[in-house]
Amino acid sequence: MRKKCGIYQYVHSWSDSQLESMRGLPAEEYVNQILKLERASGAAGTPEACPALSPVPPLASIDEDILTLLLSETTKRSEQFIAELASVLQLYMNVGTDIFTIAKCSQKLEHYQGQMVELQEYVDYVRALNDVIQQCYRPLSPSEESLENMLLDTWDTFVYQQREVSDFIVSRRLSIIEELSSSLQDATRELQELLTMVTLGRFQDPAQNPRVMEDELIRLLHQGFSDAFCRGAHGPLPPHQAARGHRDSHPHLAAVPHRL
Repeated sequence: MRKKCGIYQYVHSWSDSQLESMRGLPAEEYVNQILKLERASGAAGTPEACPALSPVPPLASIDEDILTLLLSETTKRSEQFIAELASVLQLYMNVGTDIFTIAKCSQKLEHYQGQMVELQEYVDYVRALNDVIQQCYRPLSPSEESLENMLLDTWDTFVYQQREVSDFIVSRRLSIIEELSSSLQDATRELQELLTMVTLGRFQDPAQNPRVMEDELIRLLHQGFSDAFCRGAHGPLPPHQAARGHRDSHPHLAAVPHRL
């Protein structure tokens, strides 16, 4: 009688907040909770076994709640992970486009390099939750399996691109510095020529219309800085070709071996 009352007390205490508190728990905790429900289901008698308690939800309903939570967690986490890394991969594909893209890639490399262990643990966690679904409930559906494969392929591609882009930037470091130095010298020379232009000739003629001269000076100034800016931004850097080809089904992914 005492054991049965304990079962009904457990079921009676179940709530949405208790279910929500399971979000983010280790996969082993999900398994323990499911096994606990299975044991309760095997030991449960009739509600009359503990008449002090009011009617409670069936154990099967709680079990279904846990499955729904697992599916929600794996789907949400997979989609968020794929979306975040896809944008970074797109940036990495254009690493050699211009100086500013190289700078952005360098920042991303540094940012994610310190998170590789955590990201691997994140992927492993999603896989572990999928394993719980398969071991305790049912096989993954085709769409669920496809999402898991896409998660793993995205991660493999990201690891590969982190290494490739890092190697590319290191190998081009000296040439990038030389190109920036050359662009800076060209920009300095052009600005000096512009300075000479605006301090001689009609700009020093008091007979000229001051408003017209002011507008002309502003135009020349903007043009000079724009030319210098563009020259520094778009040096003769060839596009990065480390990863050739994209997945047919996932165009944001670079070519890596398909997962079996």
